[in-house]
Amino acid sequence: MKKICLIIAALFFFSSLSMGKDLLLEEVPDTVGEAQGSKKEEIKPVEKGKVFEERVFGWKGFVLAAGNSSGFYHSGSETRFASLQLNLQMDFKPSPLFYSHLDIQGKTSFSSDPSKNQNPKDVFLTHELYFSSQISFLNFSLGKKRLVIGSGMLVNPLDIFNPQKALPGLPEEREGQYLIGFNFSQLFENQSITAFSADFFYYPGIVKNKQTMLPEAIEKERQGFYSRIGGVFWKCDFSLYGFYKYEAFHYGISFSRYLTDSLEFHIESLFSNQRPVSLKRLFVDENKTLYLNQIIGIRYSFLSKLIVSLDYFYQQGGLTKNEFEADFSFQRKLFSLLILSLNSEEYEKNPFLTLKKHYLIVNLSWQDVSDYFNLNLTSFFSPEDQALLLFPKIDYLANDKSTAGFGVMLISGKKDHQYRNFSFEYQMVFDLTVYF
Repeated sequence: MKKICLIIAALFFFSSLSMGKDLLLEEVPDTVGEAQGSKKEEIKPVEKGKVFEERVFGWKGFVLAAGNSSGFYHSGSETRFASLQLNLQMDFKPSPLFYSHLDIQGKTSFSSDPSKNQNPKDVFLTHELYFSSQISFLNFSLGKKRLVIGSGMLVNPLDIFNPQKALPGLPEEREGQYLIGFNFSQLFENQSITAFSADFFYYPGIVKNKQTMLPEAIEKERQGFYSRIGGVFWKCDFSLYGFYKYEAFHYGISFSRYLTDSLEFHIESLFSNQRPVSLKRLFVDENKTLYLNQIIGIRYSFLSKLIVSLDYFYQQGGLTKNEFEADFSFQRKLFSLLILSLNSEEYEKNPFLTLKKHYLIVNLSWQDVSDYFNLNLTSFFSPEDQALLLFPKIDYLANDKSTAGFGVMLISGKKDHQYRNFSFEYQMVFDLTVYF
């Protein structure tokens, strides 16, 4: 009888420990928004294969075959591009206080453009390789890691450390940055304060495959730091940001709140004493002491299957009409692409979605249109030259281990509108993904 009582007491003791306030590593939210729990529920992505886990080790991956076919103005010709990539992710967690993650990719690609090398291009990338350790509410990270900054779905003015986001339906940007820093995060069980967190990360500007063609002054701009303090207060997600990047200080603020169970209002602002990095070397600054990049919008979710977002993006440092028409030459465009590529060893997304000052951005994401299809529709519209980029894409869900997608990117607008810089009239996109 004594032994039975001792066993029961021991079980009660250990179960009480597991109900304490200390958070384990995987329970700490990566962003303040995650702390809102089910209140900020969004469409869940397609299940990406099984994760084979043991006690301390887990792995998963996928194979992606993608391609596009572009039709060009005047010439009537088409250019085809194809790629095949293998992604593998591995986790190692020998204890609740220690965690390491590896995300690697092997890729080969081919283009039919005669102006480019027609031989297949092979690339091997380490997207992430970092170590994390947590003591109570403090999490320390070291290595190459993707760090989510801000919450913008299509345009994220607060994120000046990572390349521009891919359009929904295209392969996501997976490249991380070398960093060292910490995150403090704590959850509360009251109505006034739901969560509080603070971040500080230093970016040393390490480049694995250093491009010798980059001037020394540009190389220095890789270095910087990111800091944030914020939380969820009275059901409002609020954060203040401080950055140092491109040899200048930047300051930011973000705010979001659910007005109803399904309708969210959000605003993100970035203040800086220089134009966006993609434009600051192309044109002389207008002697402004402060530039503002801001996005304001709403996001509505219906039955956890349909999400519609409507955003207005203002870029004070965007190109003026005279700058765009007279000065945005092909040579300047190439140099702008070079500047934007500073944060990634391989930059494939087109950086010219937001060259001017005003944009209206719409996204519709509909999961389970039928039993096997998901629909995504994205549009960028600039009232300054009535430039429109429209990108509908549909995904077929064969099963929980494979998907196939097809989309068409269309552009239109006034004569010599900004999206004419893409050179193509349309671009058809195909992809096939198999998870394991």
